[in-house]
Amino acid sequence: MRRSCTAGYEILASTAFRVTRNSNLYLEQEESRTLLETIDSQVAQRRKGVAVRMEIEEGAHPGIVERLVSEFELDESLVFRVRGPVNLQRLFHLYDETKRPDLKYSPFVPRQVRVGHDADSLFDMLRRQDVLVHHPYESYDTVVNF
Repeated sequence: MRRSCTAGYEILASTAFRVTRNSNLYLEQEESRTLLETIDSQVAQRRKGVAVRMEIEEGAHPGIVERLVSEFELDESLVFRVRGPVNLQRLFHLYDETKRPDLKYSPFVPRQVRVGHDADSLFDMLRRQDVLVHHPYESYDTVVNF
């Protein structure tokens, strides 16, 4: 189906796709002043990593697929044709933007674990018994306060 575009171009076909890139961090600590510097530079390079896979809508126009495979230098075996939405993460924001609390679960509130109000009572309790905090079901505040 042909659609017109305001920039004077005619859209002949369109499709959704997602490319996954190699995002391994290669750290050689001797070459950098600090580990944090090294990680910062590697994280910045992740978007430029080599494409390792592409998901594309099953009915995508062959010309689009061919162009993307060529541009990302992918082997055909790394192209996965998907029935349905390609990237469901793009839909997550819809939940927050939907103004229908009657359709949503009530917010989860983790249980507070009480282990004492001061250091002495906390360590007395720990001498008597172990305390297990299972995150996210119990609040992580217990660990932070420890």
